[in-house]
Amino acid sequence: MKQILFQKKISKGSRFNQIYVPKQYDDFLQPGDIVEIRLIKKQTKLYYLDKRIKISDFKIKLVEDIFLFLQRKGIKQIFISGSFLYKIVGYNDLDIIIVSPKDNKKLKNELTIKFNQKFHIIHYTAEELDKGYKIDPLLRSMLNYSVSNSEFFLNSKRAVDKQLIRYYLMMPEDLLKLKLSFIHYIKNIMRLTTMYLFLKGKKIDIIKIHSEIKNLINFDYEDNDKPTKEELTFMRTIIRKKLRQIKKLL
Repeated sequence: MKQILFQKKISKGSRFNQIYVPKQYDDFLQPGDIVEIRLIKKQTKLYYLDKRIKISDFKIKLVEDIFLFLQRKGIKQIFISGSFLYKIVGYNDLDIIIVSPKDNKKLKNELTIKFNQKFHIIHYTAEELDKGYKIDPLLRSMLNYSVSNSEFFLNSKRAVDKQLIRYYLMMPEDLLKLKLSFIHYIKNIMRLTTMYLFLKGKKIDIIKIHSEIKNLINFDYEDNDKPTKEELTFMRTIIRKKLRQIKKLL
């Protein structure tokens, strides 16, 4: 029997997914013949949790490869979020949220070696993720603007954990006394804005938050720059105001 080999993509049908046999094989393959299917390359589909997410072909390929790498390790639900998605260049690392019963401590190092990128990995069980999305404004902001390897529906229910919010307020409060680089003040002003929106029951839109902060703090700076005395006073004023607003809602 002649061996026949060809590659085709699976197409979606109304009742069954299908593989079409090229017409050139009509003399060798007819209805009723028994054939064997072998997977050559797994197609990775990306699910965008915000329709505004637009990333380059390079980033799409990188995300697909990361998902495939993690899926081969038995991880079924993965999210990528953070500045990698909304910055064209200048992102510091890739934020990955992994949902699995067990935390694999070696993954970060394995990913770094495989892809030559810096990674920040957060692990949740499915139950922890569901609870976290309800009570954690920072996790909610990450998931609202993320890319996943499989379909995921976010539960809009919200529950205020006052202890968690107070814990998140510790760093902004420290910045009223410490003098650090610009990035620490910008990140914490963004986080305070996120927490305020969460407590008000409003949608947490990371792109809108970025735009508002950029318009509010329109200094010309690099992340590692130290702010001047005037800039420091201005940003601390914003932090104090936002801290008062949040504490009033607790």
